[in-house]
Parts: sequence; structure tokens; C-alpha cells
Amino acid sequence: MSAPLGYPPALLAGIAAYLERCYPEEGCGLVVRRGEEWKFWPISNAVDRFHRADPETFPEDAGRAYLLDPVEQRRARERAAREGWAIVAVVHSHCDADASFSARDRELALAAPGRPLHPGLEYLVVSVVGGRAGEIRAHAWDGSDFTSRIVAV
Repeated sequence: MSAPLGYPPALLAGIAAYLERCYPEEGCGLVVRRGEEWKFWPISNAVDRFHRADPETFPEDAGRAYLLDPVEQRRARERAAREGWAIVAVVHSHCDADASFSARDRELALAAPGRPLHPGLEYLVVSVVGGRAGEIRAHAWDGSDFTSRIVAV
């Protein structure tokens, strides 16, 4: 496991503002880094589209779940590779809930039991209650499970 990331306060403020605008739906995106430069790239939450198409597989809507839009995510990965950015974190909010790593979050972050989908990435979860961002937690794979820490804003 790599050392916890030290996110710049301005980056976190921008992420929080974006996720507040998404409320009452969960917002999501990626944190990228190139040297000392950090950016947040918002990505549309596609879960409602998948929920309408297959409610059995995707039982929750955007008020309670997220799914990075697959096309936008692919484009972001291509852009990162082309421009020399490293994707360092997946971001999403929890509406009117805490910033813990839910069972669904864990499911989305694992390729198979005991194998993370994106080794080395952190998952930032931001609690947005009543439209106001609050606690931020980073969740990272430690080699056997996800560990969590509070991120200072």
C-alpha cells in the first residue's frame, strides 16, 4: 500500500462544491495528479440510466448510488494517458449519510473477492447532508481489505 495522499485544500473545496451542486443525487468523478498539479474531473453519474434499463441488477437510483459513466470514464483515462496525468482517486458523495465505505462501494471497488479493481487508487467518499458537504473519508486497499481515514479539509 502506498502512503496516504495529502490532498490540497483547494482541490477538496472544489470537489465539495461540485458534490453539493449534485445533491440530492450522488455526484462522482476522478482526482488526477501531474507532479504537484492536482485536478478533479467530474464524471456523470450513470446509475439512473442503468437502473431504468435493468432495475434488478441496479436496484438503486442516483440518490443512493453512483456509477461512473463508462464512456466518460474511458475518455478520462485516455486523456490522462495522453496528457501525462495519473488517476489517483475515485470520488463520490453519500447523500444524507456518512462517508463510510458502503457494501455497494466495496462491491464496485473489487474485481473479485480479495482483488481490487483499481490497485493503488483511493476512494474518496464525501458526506453531503442537506446539501452541505461535510466529512471526507479516503478508503484504500491495504493488501487484504479496505482501510479508511478521515481527510482533513
